[in-house]
Amino acid sequence: MKRCLLYSVFCLISSFICYSQPGFSCPEPIVIGSLPYSTTDTNGNYGNTLDNPGNGCVTNGAIYMGGKDVFYSYTATTSGYVRVTMTPSGEGSSIHIFDGCDNVGLVCLAAVANNSTMPRVINQLEVIAGHTYIFVISKKVNIYPSFDYTLEVENLNCYYPTQLSVIDVTPNTVTLSWDNPAQATSLKC
Repeated sequence: MKRCLLYSVFCLISSFICYSQPGFSCPEPIVIGSLPYSTTDTNGNYGNTLDNPGNGCVTNGAIYMGGKDVFYSYTATTSGYVRVTMTPSGEGSSIHIFDGCDNVGLVCLAAVANNSTMPRVINQLEVIAGHTYIFVISKKVNIYPSFDYTLEVENLNCYYPTQLSVIDVTPNTVTLSWDNPAQATSLKC
Protein backbone atom coordinates (compact mmCIF):
# COMPACT_ATOMS: atom_id res chain seq x y z
CA MET A 1 0.00 0.00 0.00
CA LYS A 2 2.80 2.47 0.93
CA ARG A 3 4.70 1.60 -2.25
CA CYS A 4 1.60 2.19 -4.39
CA LEU A 5 0.87 5.52 -2.65
CA LEU A 6 4.49 6.62 -3.00
CA TYR A 7 4.44 5.70 -6.70
CA SER A 8 1.20 7.68 -7.18
CA VAL A 9 2.68 10.75 -5.50
CA PHE A 10 5.87 10.44 -7.62
CA CYS A 11 3.78 10.19 -10.83
CA LEU A 12 1.74 13.23 -9.81
CA ILE A 13 4.87 15.28 -9.03
CA SER A 14 6.72 14.21 -12.19
CA SER A 15 3.62 14.92 -14.26
CA PHE A 16 3.40 18.41 -12.73
CA ILE A 17 7.05 19.09 -13.49
CA CYS A 18 6.61 18.02 -17.11
CA TYR A 19 3.64 20.32 -17.60
CA SER A 20 5.05 23.37 -15.85
CA GLN A 21 7.85 24.00 -18.35
CA PRO A 22 7.95 27.47 -19.89
CA GLY A 23 5.89 27.66 -23.07
CA PHE A 24 3.45 24.90 -22.13
CA SER A 25 0.65 27.23 -21.00
CA CYS A 26 -0.30 30.87 -20.82
CA PRO A 27 0.44 31.21 -17.08
CA GLU A 28 3.95 29.79 -17.75
CA PRO A 29 4.97 31.21 -21.16
CA ILE A 30 8.39 31.58 -22.69
CA VAL A 31 9.23 35.23 -21.96
CA ILE A 32 10.41 37.41 -24.82
CA GLY A 33 12.81 39.86 -23.17
CA SER A 34 14.33 42.59 -25.28
CA LEU A 35 13.85 43.14 -29.01
CA PRO A 36 14.96 42.08 -31.51
CA TYR A 37 14.17 38.53 -30.42
CA SER A 38 14.79 35.31 -32.33
CA THR A 39 14.45 31.67 -31.30
CA THR A 40 14.16 28.27 -32.95
CA ASP A 41 12.14 25.43 -31.41
CA THR A 42 9.64 22.68 -32.22
CA ASN A 43 5.99 22.59 -31.20
CA GLY A 44 6.45 18.87 -30.47
CA ASN A 45 8.09 19.84 -27.15
CA TYR A 46 4.76 21.17 -25.83
CA GLY A 47 1.16 20.06 -25.29
CA ASN A 48 -2.20 20.51 -26.96
CA THR A 49 -3.76 22.89 -24.43
CA LEU A 50 -5.74 25.34 -26.59
CA ASP A 51 -8.13 24.40 -29.38
CA ASN A 52 -9.88 27.68 -30.23
CA PRO A 53 -8.44 31.13 -30.95
CA GLY A 54 -11.71 32.84 -30.02
CA ASN A 55 -13.28 35.72 -31.88
CA GLY A 56 -11.50 37.68 -34.55
CA CYS A 57 -8.88 35.30 -35.87
CA VAL A 58 -10.28 32.30 -37.71
CA THR A 59 -8.17 32.27 -40.86
CA ASN A 60 -8.87 30.65 -44.22
CA GLY A 61 -12.05 29.10 -42.82
CA ALA A 62 -10.05 26.97 -40.36
CA ILE A 63 -9.08 27.38 -36.73
CA TYR A 64 -5.46 26.14 -36.97
CA MET A 65 -5.23 25.36 -33.25
CA GLY A 66 -5.90 21.63 -33.13
CA GLY A 67 -2.27 20.63 -32.56
CA LYS A 68 0.39 21.26 -29.95
CA ASP A 69 0.67 24.87 -28.75
CA VAL A 70 3.65 26.98 -27.68
CA PHE A 71 3.02 30.10 -25.56
CA TYR A 72 5.22 33.22 -25.57
CA SER A 73 4.68 36.49 -23.70
CA TYR A 74 5.97 39.91 -24.64
CA THR A 75 5.61 42.99 -22.44
CA ALA A 76 6.18 46.08 -24.56
CA THR A 77 8.77 48.51 -23.21
CA THR A 78 7.62 51.32 -25.53
CA SER A 79 4.43 52.07 -27.41
CA GLY A 80 4.62 51.60 -31.16
CA TYR A 81 4.60 48.74 -33.63
CA VAL A 82 6.37 45.39 -33.80
CA ARG A 83 6.74 42.89 -36.64
CA VAL A 84 6.19 39.23 -35.76
CA THR A 85 7.47 36.50 -38.10
CA MET A 86 7.04 32.77 -37.55
CA THR A 87 8.74 30.57 -40.16
CA PRO A 88 7.59 26.92 -39.96
CA SER A 89 9.24 23.84 -41.38
CA GLY A 90 5.90 22.10 -41.85
CA GLU A 91 2.49 22.77 -43.29
CA GLY A 92 -0.74 23.71 -41.53
CA SER A 93 0.63 25.95 -38.78
CA SER A 94 -0.32 29.27 -37.23
CA ILE A 95 0.60 32.13 -34.95
CA HIS A 96 -2.13 33.88 -32.96
CA ILE A 97 -1.68 36.97 -30.78
CA PHE A 98 -3.82 37.77 -27.76
CA ASP A 99 -4.14 40.72 -25.39
CA GLY A 100 -2.86 39.03 -22.21
CA CYS A 101 -3.73 35.61 -20.76
CA ASP A 102 -7.29 36.61 -19.87
CA ASN A 103 -8.15 36.88 -23.59
CA VAL A 104 -6.45 33.69 -24.82
CA GLY A 105 -9.11 31.63 -26.55
CA LEU A 106 -11.63 34.47 -26.30
CA VAL A 107 -10.54 37.46 -28.40
CA CYS A 108 -7.65 37.34 -30.85
CA LEU A 109 -5.77 40.50 -31.94
CA ALA A 110 -4.02 39.09 -35.01
CA ALA A 111 -3.22 35.78 -36.66
CA VAL A 112 -1.65 34.24 -39.72
CA ALA A 113 -2.27 30.61 -40.67
CA ASN A 114 -2.17 28.52 -43.81
CA ASN A 115 -1.11 25.18 -45.24
CA SER A 116 2.20 26.34 -46.76
CA THR A 117 5.68 26.51 -45.28
CA MET A 118 5.96 30.22 -46.07
CA PRO A 119 6.63 32.60 -43.16
CA ARG A 120 3.62 33.85 -41.22
CA VAL A 121 4.15 37.61 -40.90
CA ILE A 122 2.23 40.15 -38.86
CA ASN A 123 3.73 43.37 -40.23
CA GLN A 124 2.36 46.00 -37.86
CA LEU A 125 1.18 44.85 -34.45
CA GLU A 126 0.45 47.93 -32.38
CA VAL A 127 1.75 47.55 -28.81
CA ILE A 128 1.34 49.71 -25.71
CA ALA A 129 4.20 50.19 -23.23
CA GLY A 130 3.79 48.04 -20.12
CA HIS A 131 1.15 45.83 -21.71
CA THR A 132 1.63 42.05 -22.08
CA TYR A 133 0.82 40.22 -25.32
CA ILE A 134 0.58 36.44 -25.71
CA PHE A 135 1.80 34.73 -28.90
CA VAL A 136 0.57 31.16 -29.51
CA ILE A 137 2.20 28.97 -32.16
CA SER A 138 0.09 25.95 -33.11
CA LYS A 139 -0.83 23.39 -35.74
CA LYS A 140 -4.03 23.04 -37.76
CA VAL A 141 -4.88 19.60 -36.38
CA ASN A 142 -3.10 17.17 -34.11
CA ILE A 143 -2.76 14.51 -36.83
CA TYR A 144 -0.06 16.54 -38.58
CA PRO A 145 3.45 15.84 -37.31
CA SER A 146 5.25 18.36 -35.14
CA PHE A 147 7.16 21.11 -36.90
CA ASP A 148 10.26 23.17 -36.25
CA TYR A 149 9.91 26.94 -36.42
CA THR A 150 11.79 30.18 -36.01
CA LEU A 151 10.05 33.05 -34.20
CA GLU A 152 11.30 36.61 -34.69
CA VAL A 153 9.92 39.75 -33.04
CA GLU A 154 11.37 43.17 -33.80
CA ASN A 155 10.55 46.82 -33.23
CA LEU A 156 9.22 48.48 -36.32
CA ASN A 157 10.95 51.80 -36.91
CA CYS A 158 9.52 52.22 -40.37
CA TYR A 159 5.75 51.98 -40.74
CA TYR A 160 4.23 50.50 -43.84
CA PRO A 161 1.64 52.51 -45.77
CA THR A 162 -1.83 50.95 -45.76
CA GLN A 163 -4.65 50.93 -48.31
CA LEU A 164 -2.17 51.16 -51.19
CA SER A 165 -3.94 51.65 -54.52
CA VAL A 166 -3.10 52.58 -58.11
CA ILE A 167 -4.85 55.76 -59.28
CA ASP A 168 -3.43 56.29 -62.75
CA VAL A 169 -1.09 54.42 -65.09
CA THR A 170 0.57 55.88 -68.16
CA PRO A 171 3.35 54.44 -70.35
CA ASN A 172 5.97 56.31 -68.28
CA THR A 173 4.41 56.93 -64.83
CA VAL A 174 2.17 55.50 -62.21
CA THR A 175 0.28 57.44 -59.55
CA LEU A 176 -0.25 55.72 -56.20
CA SER A 177 -2.37 56.53 -53.20
CA TRP A 178 -2.06 55.25 -49.63
CA ASP A 179 -3.00 55.92 -46.02
CA ASN A 180 -0.32 57.09 -43.62
CA PRO A 181 -1.10 55.37 -40.28
CA ALA A 182 1.97 56.73 -38.45
CA GLN A 183 1.64 60.28 -39.85
CA ALA A 184 5.14 59.96 -41.31
CA THR A 185 6.58 62.94 -43.15
CA SER A 186 8.88 60.74 -45.24
CA LEU A 187 9.29 57.05 -46.04
CA LYS A 188 12.81 55.77 -45.51
CA CYS A 189 13.37 52.12 -44.59
